[in-house]
Amino acid sequence: MPQLPPCCNRLSVKALIRNSDGQILLAREIDDKWGFLGGGVDHGEDIIDALEREFKEETGLEIQVNSQTPELITTFENYKGINVINVFYDCGVVNIFDFISNDECLEVKYFDLSEIPRLNLANEVKAFLKNYGRA
Repeated sequence: MPQLPPCCNRLSVKALIRNSDGQILLAREIDDKWGFLGGGVDHGEDIIDALEREFKEETGLEIQVNSQTPELITTFENYKGINVINVFYDCGVVNIFDFISNDECLEVKYFDLSEIPRLNLANEVKAFLKNYGRA
């Protein structure tokens, strides 16, 4: 990805997946930090298509987008110093037990909201926690 000028933001889409107990699904990435599944929206790409593509690339799993309306939008600065806008959609995963780790995603796991602050977190999750509940 080319370097963005300071006046620009990178658009990213994330899956907010909760199980029947209200726990939130996070992924442990190669840097050993926990983050949300999803990723960047390519130029001209539909945002829902991007979410489905990114989720499949990272996990090999299919997701179901439960609403076409975003549940939460956050902003943060990523590890490269790029400002990112994360758009979160309420989703469900078809079968979490079919997950196979790969070079992008080592592990997926559900966490209680109270457990998440104690994890080694990606900046996107810190921004989520700061804003969650205000949507």
